[in-house]
Amino acid sequence: LTCWTVKGDGKYQKSIAYNTLLPYYEGLEVEANELFEDIKFNLSLAVQRKELRPGAVYWTKRLRSYIKVYGLQFSKKDHVALVHLLHELVVIPNLESTLLQFWCSLLSRLLRKWELISREDLVIPWRPLYDVVKNVFSSKFKLLGMKIYSAEAENAVMYVLRNVRCYFSEESTQEMLDEWRPLLCPFDVTVIEAVNILSEFLPTLTPPEVGYRLWFKELVNLWLEIPANVHTEEFLVELFSRLALHNIGYIDWSPYLPQIYTRILRSFQIPVGPKEFKAKKVQEAGFKTSKAAAFIISTLGGDGASGSHHLKRLMKALESYYHPSNYGPHTKKLLSFLKELCIQFISRLKRERYTEKSWLPSIPSHAQLTEEDIDVFVDSILPMVHMSIFSKGGSIESADALHNLALVRPEKAIPDLLNRTFKALTTLTEPHQLIGTLHCVSLVCRSMLEEGTKYSDGRRHLMPLLFLALPGIDPNDYRKTLLCGILITSVVTVIPLVDCSCSVGHFEMTEEEKELCSMTSQFEDFVLQLLDRCFALIDNNSLEQATATDRTVSVVSRDNHESIMSMGITGCVSAVLMQCSPQIFEVALEKLYRYATSHVFESQVAGKMCAELCSAAAKVNSVATFKLFLPHCVRTINSILEDPDQKTAEHPDKNLVWTLQLFSQVLAGKGDAFLVWADEIVYSLKNCMHLKCKVAAQYAATALSNVLMYLTTIYQFVTTHSAPPEEHLYIRDWGASADIEKMKWHVPVLEELSFADRLMQEFLQPEIDRLENFMEESSLDRDDLHQCLQLVLLILCGVAGYLPAWSGDQVENCPLSVTSMKRNLFTVEHGNELHNKGIIKAPPEEFSRKRLALYFTRFTEHVLQEKEDDTKAMLFLVKILHCLLMNYGADKSTQLSKSKLFSYSKKCFGNQLKGKTAHCLSTVIMGVDYQHTLHLTERNMSVLTPVHLAMMKSLFKMCVSSYTEVRVHAQRVLAQCAKEFLFAGLCLVPDILPLLKKDEKVSHEQFKGALHIILLPEFCNAILRDWGIMNQVFPAFVQADHSEKLSIVNLMNKLTKAVLDNYTPFTLPLEVPDSCISAAALLHSSQSKEELLEGDERLSKLNQDSLNEYKALVNMLVDIVKRENLQWRYSQHAVNYLLMLIHPNCPFPVRGTQLMVDLLNNDSLKIRKVAIRAVTYILQQQKRKRVKVPVLLTADLKSLTPGEREDNKWLCYDGSSVPRTTDEWDSYNFIDKTHWGYYTWPKTLFKHAPYSQQPKLDRSPEELSEGERTIFEAFSSKEFVEKIIFFLSLEENKGKDHFSKDRFTMFKLLFRNFGPTFVPLFKPHLTRLAVDSQESSQRCAAEIIAGLLCGSKNWNFKMVEELREFLEPLLKEVLVSVTPETVEDWAACFSDISANRDPRRIHWVLELLMINPLSGTNGAFMDACHLYLLQSLLAQQEWRTPSLQSRLLEYLKPHFIHPFKNVRERIGSMLAQMHAYELPTFQVLYNPRRKDTVRDIDAMLPSADQIKNTDSMRLSKTVLAWLVSSYHNSAPELFYLLAKMLPFITNEDDDEIGPLIKITCTVMSHIELIACSVDPVLQSLHRAIASPFWRVRVPALLVLQILVFENLFLFQAMSQEVTDTLLKLMEDAQLEVRELAASTLSGLVQCGFIDKPEQLKELFIELSQTKLPKKSSVTAAAEDHLLKRHCGVLGLAALVEACPYSVPDWLPEVIDEVAQHLHDPMPIQETVKKTMSEFKRTHYDSWSEHKQKFTDDQLVVLADLLISPSYYA
Repeated sequence: LTCWTVKGDGKYQKSIAYNTLLPYYEGLEVEANELFEDIKFNLSLAVQRKELRPGAVYWTKRLRSYIKVYGLQFSKKDHVALVHLLHELVVIPNLESTLLQFWCSLLSRLLRKWELISREDLVIPWRPLYDVVKNVFSSKFKLLGMKIYSAEAENAVMYVLRNVRCYFSEESTQEMLDEWRPLLCPFDVTVIEAVNILSEFLPTLTPPEVGYRLWFKELVNLWLEIPANVHTEEFLVELFSRLALHNIGYIDWSPYLPQIYTRILRSFQIPVGPKEFKAKKVQEAGFKTSKAAAFIISTLGGDGASGSHHLKRLMKALESYYHPSNYGPHTKKLLSFLKELCIQFISRLKRERYTEKSWLPSIPSHAQLTEEDIDVFVDSILPMVHMSIFSKGGSIESADALHNLALVRPEKAIPDLLNRTFKALTTLTEPHQLIGTLHCVSLVCRSMLEEGTKYSDGRRHLMPLLFLALPGIDPNDYRKTLLCGILITSVVTVIPLVDCSCSVGHFEMTEEEKELCSMTSQFEDFVLQLLDRCFALIDNNSLEQATATDRTVSVVSRDNHESIMSMGITGCVSAVLMQCSPQIFEVALEKLYRYATSHVFESQVAGKMCAELCSAAAKVNSVATFKLFLPHCVRTINSILEDPDQKTAEHPDKNLVWTLQLFSQVLAGKGDAFLVWADEIVYSLKNCMHLKCKVAAQYAATALSNVLMYLTTIYQFVTTHSAPPEEHLYIRDWGASADIEKMKWHVPVLEELSFADRLMQEFLQPEIDRLENFMEESSLDRDDLHQCLQLVLLILCGVAGYLPAWSGDQVENCPLSVTSMKRNLFTVEHGNELHNKGIIKAPPEEFSRKRLALYFTRFTEHVLQEKEDDTKAMLFLVKILHCLLMNYGADKSTQLSKSKLFSYSKKCFGNQLKGKTAHCLSTVIMGVDYQHTLHLTERNMSVLTPVHLAMMKSLFKMCVSSYTEVRVHAQRVLAQCAKEFLFAGLCLVPDILPLLKKDEKVSHEQFKGALHIILLPEFCNAILRDWGIMNQVFPAFVQADHSEKLSIVNLMNKLTKAVLDNYTPFTLPLEVPDSCISAAALLHSSQSKEELLEGDERLSKLNQDSLNEYKALVNMLVDIVKRENLQWRYSQHAVNYLLMLIHPNCPFPVRGTQLMVDLLNNDSLKIRKVAIRAVTYILQQQKRKRVKVPVLLTADLKSLTPGEREDNKWLCYDGSSVPRTTDEWDSYNFIDKTHWGYYTWPKTLFKHAPYSQQPKLDRSPEELSEGERTIFEAFSSKEFVEKIIFFLSLEENKGKDHFSKDRFTMFKLLFRNFGPTFVPLFKPHLTRLAVDSQESSQRCAAEIIAGLLCGSKNWNFKMVEELREFLEPLLKEVLVSVTPETVEDWAACFSDISANRDPRRIHWVLELLMINPLSGTNGAFMDACHLYLLQSLLAQQEWRTPSLQSRLLEYLKPHFIHPFKNVRERIGSMLAQMHAYELPTFQVLYNPRRKDTVRDIDAMLPSADQIKNTDSMRLSKTVLAWLVSSYHNSAPELFYLLAKMLPFITNEDDDEIGPLIKITCTVMSHIELIACSVDPVLQSLHRAIASPFWRVRVPALLVLQILVFENLFLFQAMSQEVTDTLLKLMEDAQLEVRELAASTLSGLVQCGFIDKPEQLKELFIELSQTKLPKKSSVTAAAEDHLLKRHCGVLGLAALVEACPYSVPDWLPEVIDEVAQHLHDPMPIQETVKKTMSEFKRTHYDSWSEHKQKFTDDQLVVLADLLISPSYYA
């Protein structure tokens, strides 16, 4: 393809290469340049005049269409200017969601090809984008729950960020680190935000000195040395995988690989260990397979090859989990990982070897992949790929992986696959194997057959493969038939089916080529056998062969299967005929002709299949096909129709119907071929066009449509292999890249268009005349009318590519623009004549598209008035209008299907290494065809003329028809029209509104139709983007009380949901910054000052009008809601709309505020909930900006010591230095956010200024705004407060109510805005509710108290003290009034009180809960609740309360032996929380140290003889509760405690301790370790394993087993130590310990942890041969000998079980040795039997392969062992 690939020549950035192959390419460049200049000028004009809608939106959509059709066909200067302009548009403050989404998507599209614009050409500032991200994701209103931006807009913002960040300046990295480092407190939720922002913003393509070296070691340690957090893991993985990918060869990853690979292995959530030791995976792991694969592939290669070594170990550990029998939740992720690894490997190889150099960093030569690296990678991956072909999850991922592997190593990837395929094709009992292998072979066939491939033997397998696939075409198995058809299609697509046996002697050939040439003599036989199979399939699928039951019961499934088979077989035969030589094609055509003409088929199934085969032949060689088929068809049709009764018969001769069906399908070929048969075709069509039989008439009309289509449209055809094999050696074309010379275009010539004109004159005009008479006289009956409309429809579809669009002025009442929005993109003007691209003339005037459109609009109106009950006619008219409106030779559905075909072809036959230059011919044909279709269909934003509007109004009337079928079809077409034509949706709104009003003249069906139209996304979005339309539509919605029918109620609910889901706030007011104007001026010439001032005035007027319309809409809805006669459902809808209309940047109208406040006490629960949210939003709007002042910091900001330091100690709570006077309070440095100062300090730390400098809180009503006064008056009313408390304290849903964040937030904002003004009214209610025994009362009190304390954050000292005096005694009563139902509510209350609050502000609450929490006076439940509430309070303070934590720890130590379980569990949980702030890389100075607590507990533990002491057991349970709660912590001290706790399992008198220890072991065995903790953890486990009690050794060994696998790469350095431990345990005196040790050893061998099993084999054989004493001897020495012998046999059994699905070379000897011990004493005998039984089970499926590894003698022994003796033997 190098002959046509368009490369950058300095003129254009990157054009679409397929455009160069279009027949009208010569005019495309001029057209593209004109279009682009038009886009530049108008886009620049619209932005400079500050007209975002409709001007800028329209022209950016034009730009999107331009890029889609022409690519980046503009200069680099224009490219950079467009990027600048789009960037400035994107960062407009508070830009509305739809514009943000669209412009971000367009900017991403401009920046996807990084190599086109270097960092020297473009620098983009990062902070404006950061402001956009903050506004989109973290605005105050979004955090309150308001929907401001759609999910699509959010995704678009993140996507554009990923494309832009490589153009950030060199200073940006340091600026970002200064900005976000202070947020990296690992205990706070801000770390999630910080890590997310860092991963998205940090550039990885900037120079290393100012790029990743500034943060690499810091962040990689933060990632790997802190326990994995599922919330941050994903972002860090994305960052480091991107860093590795962009900097291959520049970073030494080897020190970090063990920990990273451990994380990757854990992310698959592989089940390990006994069933009861399976950990529950609560959350998904943070690794995405694509990111993990990208990282792994980026670390391969180089001198050390450490990456390859780790990858081999990883794949070895995962190998057995790829086996089909190990299917589970992990399988999908494993298969995806396999696929992504291969994709990333090919991508890297392409980058190194086939990508042109650009400004992007190249991979250094020392780090590039060598041939050896490729071999190692393929050898590591291939066994898993082959194993997963038969996975229950499907073979799609395996096939994709094999396709990529075959590109680099076909000699490794293909042979085993072919062996499996041949075996599956010859086996009838395992169809799943056939399905998997056929799918894979279809994707590797090109690599197998391509000349010059490393796997030369693959070509020899061609004919056996093709012939073995033929029996798979089985009428009884549609799935197998389809896959065999796909396989044959895939194979023949890349090879010419030419008999080259006669080429021998005419060319210099190798012996292999001579063999291949002789093999090609079988092609003809294959083609004929394929046709025989297809004919048998057709015969079997005839409806006449089906039983009555089949025809009635299984019609749907049968039709589905038959249509699938029909498509597959037709595509297969079409591909075969396309690749046939003329000689083979002639033989195949003759066979097809004899078959088709010697049978008479029914038309639904068999006839359709046979006719489509004939159509495929006609498309390949229309001249030869016409020569055979047309005489027969014409002769048969005319001879049958000589009998006049046949024309009027409803059931004519079956031969006539079949021949017409055949005739309609054969008429498919090059246009010039029709000219030879013009008279015969016309005569035959005239003879049968108006037959009484509907089916026959339809086939005749279809024939005419096909003739017109092939005469008038542009399409491709391929010249067959016309050169004789003596002149061209076709076997060298196998798998070759495309030969463009073979691809030709049919472009209609004048004679063909004239013939089309004749056909329209002879067939279309008479039908129009008949319809005209019908309108005047109603002379046609229904059947004739339907036949007439059907014929017209098919004719119009046939000539759709011939009828050009019409031009005209835009309809009135559309939004006006300063730009011109009239240009048609793809219509060509020649003088006064319009015609489509490539078509040299327009049709006669009487058949122009405009005239036909006017006529059929008028005819539709007539039918609507006179024949509305004729639904079939209406459906035909819907299709006719659709064709005239939008079909120009293809429609959007055609474009979509061709796009999918093109993508599939690239996937199957593409070479991802070489790109499009290596595409085969069929792929290029599909690509060019898709590009041609784009030129025909890319017509979005077309001008809406009055004719278009009239047609759409006719469609609208059918959309509200009385008949459901008509409505559905018409609505579908109208939706497409609204999407295609500019302002179409808005222009139809006036027609919709009258149908929404409650009027007797509006029928039920019309109302439903109108609602369905509004529900169409195109109309719904159009309505929600215009204030004027919303002012008309929303009031109509909420007053549309037409009916109480369930269908109407559901539709209204659906409509409200659609509105709420799709609405996003407008920008009020909209400001276009000067930077946008400057960027627009760079794109094109700047405007004059007068024009710019005009733009300012226009924008100002637009903002004022929008604000007025917004207020009018709110007030209108308020008036409607206040009406007494409004039905309750519609009242709810209206209130929801009002909530939706609350704007984040525009004050809500006062009347709306008044209504929402009143609705807080509405009788409806749903309305009250909406009102609570609305009042919350309004209170947030009314928030006044508070004054902040900087805090003087004495710390060294350049030093970085994360954790507790001297310079941040002042932030920690100290009970002796809390403010106790007004002056102290005002001067105190309150820092409410807990993350500040922990990791590092920000450049400037702010605090709130003293109260005297802040806006007043205790204001009089006169000082309030009108909206504030509304709320003030309501909450100042005693009756109002009583009523709202009454409603809030009601139970909503018994047993399911929870602490409400919405209510809490409302009260928080209420008290924040108005201070303590309302507190006196709430006091009596809180006093009553807080101690009420009712669950709902206490919950209400908790919500209000939490809101009150949180809202008091900025009160002055006096106010806070007064509040404390009231709440302190009340909270004391709460502590003794908590119930089991409300404990979670109070916990949430205290948690919210403490969240984001300086502990010194709430010191009295902290001290209150610290007072003797375990007093015991109110029972164990109250004590546990008190601790829980205290824990909830302290948890939010994180690291800032070390003095309280230390006091609490000292207080709790005597209670470690508390007699009650719930208290002990709570103490354990609190211990875990106290020590959670001690992390490896963070300094701990003031909070309790874990080692100190462990030392104290160790001192409290009893000696071995006191282990059953009651206090000892209680202490152990408390410690175990701590360990269970520390599931995320890998501290060695915890494993030390675990080893200390395990001996307690020997206490059989306590029923709780055993299960508790098992749970603890389960949790701790799945903990992720860090490198520095591996050795001490292993030593702790060794101490437990050395216990004299076997019941202690077993759980310790289980923990070791699972822990090693979960941390496989970290333990690798200690593999010998672990192995020695297991070998020692295999000689344990206790059988259970020996067996578990052997099982563990087997698992570690299987996962590759022990990588030299041969050495173990020799040791175990030696031990197994230990001589046993005589049976009579029962001595210690005899027992020792038996133990050693059993140890040896167990070891050999472990090695056998370590290979469940394979037979390594050393395994037969091991099995032979195990077999020798079958008659040994127990338990050896039992071990042997169990081992051999397991071996038989796991190797049964592939025994035919495995047995090849055994000698004959070994097989005899195995047979004796594995085959049970016969009863009759």
